[in-house]
Amino acid sequence: MKKLMSIDEMNAIKTKYDHKLSRKDIFKMAILPAIYLPTILFLTFFYWWLIPIGIIGGFVYAITVMIPKQIQSSYERQSFRERNRFINNFSQSVHRKNATILDALTEVSSHRLKGELQTDIKQLAAKIDGLEPAGRKDAYNDLINKYTKDRIFVQFVEHMITLDINGKMYLEALDETAEAHDHSLEWQEHLMEEKKAKLIYYLVNSALAFLLAEAAILLTWETYLRSFAHSVVGWIFGIAYLGMTFNFNHRFVLDYNDEEIMEVRF
Repeated sequence: MKKLMSIDEMNAIKTKYDHKLSRKDIFKMAILPAIYLPTILFLTFFYWWLIPIGIIGGFVYAITVMIPKQIQSSYERQSFRERNRFINNFSQSVHRKNATILDALTEVSSHRLKGELQTDIKQLAAKIDGLEPAGRKDAYNDLINKYTKDRIFVQFVEHMITLDINGKMYLEALDETAEAHDHSLEWQEHLMEEKKAKLIYYLVNSALAFLLAEAAILLTWETYLRSFAHSVVGWIFGIAYLGMTFNFNHRFVLDYNDEEIMEVRF
């Protein structure tokens, strides 16, 4: 079972490339479920005391599921783009005449990067400074182990090791890997556009389904209250309906914030 993420843990992720999580940020991300849940509860059973329960439930869901997922998703995208920026800038820098691997690392980390990766590359440059090329592999392995999910980035770092140990005669392989990472970024951005289109489709269809259901309730108002909303049978079917609705919406939240580039489950 996954451990719930605290505000401090969410901030630890968010501040790697962004500002600290504010109350305004929390409110903006929590407002939708805090409105949606009490609304659907009330309009299913028509008891006013379900409204505060729904508000609390929606807020709890936002804090425990939606906000952590959104923060993690945003971090993954920013981190991937920053690695792509490093790859392209390093490739350009190392091609300069007489530029060493350390020169390129120092230049890129000082002027071209930001956030977590900037710190990582500065630490890498500090570790390999003064070491013989053959003894630098462990320093690179720290970077590889941290970003092992980005296989192309790992290949790029492995090519950096080869260049550092054997000299700059293998620049072509480095350039090919940089190009592959560019394609991977383009593919990720394409997937993000597809996700946004699916989000619009999901919201429109959910709104239409909701309006149709409410129209049916209004047309059979007295019968609905007597035979469904305020009856045992109605509560059984209503709870089943809310359970299926929650599962569908929860699945969408998870899939929309899934940044595993090769595992899109829409």
